[in-house]
Amino acid sequence: AESAKDPSAAMRSCATDASVAPLPPPGSGASELEHRIWRVEKDVRRMLTQQERKHIVEEKLLGMRIDSLKCELEGRPSPSDLEGLKVHLARKLDDLEKKTREDVALLGSLLHQEGAADRRRILSQFEAFQHRQEAQWELADRKIQAHTDQWEEKLRQAHDRLQALDEPGEGRLDAMEARLMA
Repeated sequence: AESAKDPSAAMRSCATDASVAPLPPPGSGASELEHRIWRVEKDVRRMLTQQERKHIVEEKLLGMRIDSLKCELEGRPSPSDLEGLKVHLARKLDDLEKKTREDVALLGSLLHQEGAADRRRILSQFEAFQHRQEAQWELADRKIQAHTDQWEEKLRQAHDRLQALDEPGEGRLDAMEARLMA
């Protein structure tokens, strides 16, 4: 049955069959025909050995290729793995979006609080500046008023002196005029 499937197996069985005696090598007194048959048998045995080795190597290569393909298939994710990964990534994306919204809300709140604090600080600085400015104006007004009062007093005194000098008899102008006339 094996020889029907593989012709090389039939030739191997014939060539290695112990019932058939191998022909003697050339130079042992055998005829030319026997010598040619011996060379053909030798060549056929060599070709069968080479074919057998080639067949073994091809089987090993095919086995390695099948093992490689099995490894590739085992390494590839299955549809259920892909679906699980899709669900996992969708959850992560939702979590990230939720955290981002929370962070944006917190940042907006912080900016609003910071803006309100800045407004309060600027308002308090403005009010302090306004109080200092009003105090300086009041101080300047008091100094101006004090100087004005001093000058008014000096003017009144100078005016009183001039009037005292203009009064007849007692004033110095009359006495000076009298001296000058005399």
